[in-house]
Amino acid sequence: MFSKEMQDALIADGEKLAQLTGEDHGPYFLQEGEADKSFSDWCVEAKKRNEIAMTKWTAPAKPEKRTYGYTVDNDEYRYEFKSSLGPASGEWLAEEAAEHDYSSGDGLSDEWPLVFGLYNGDELLGRYKIEMEHCPHFSAYGLEAAA
Repeated sequence: MFSKEMQDALIADGEKLAQLTGEDHGPYFLQEGEADKSFSDWCVEAKKRNEIAMTKWTAPAKPEKRTYGYTVDNDEYRYEFKSSLGPASGEWLAEEAAEHDYSSGDGLSDEWPLVFGLYNGDELLGRYKIEMEHCPHFSAYGLEAAA
């Protein structure tokens, strides 16, 4: 609990606020042990509510993947890929299309940056300039010592 000095300061603050606002602002002190019982009761009630809520909880459905199309540098051929992102996620979808293009082998020999046209069915969602960042990875393997 608060010291007598702190309680007096809180009471003075409450009286000043009451003068300014015309409303009672306390403070309201709990008796020794009263706070512990209130907190304990609250914990028991919260535990009950959580247990009830957990029995009703079900995992959210996994987002359905949509099929999108893309073209590369005005090429007429349209490639397809699947994404759980919505059509309004333009730049992220374009990055996924670029990753698809690169991982499928088509983008390995291209000179980046490339311009991707992104489609939802026949609707052009936008055109995006995609740059590729290289992150080299090196692996070392020990060799037998030369004699």
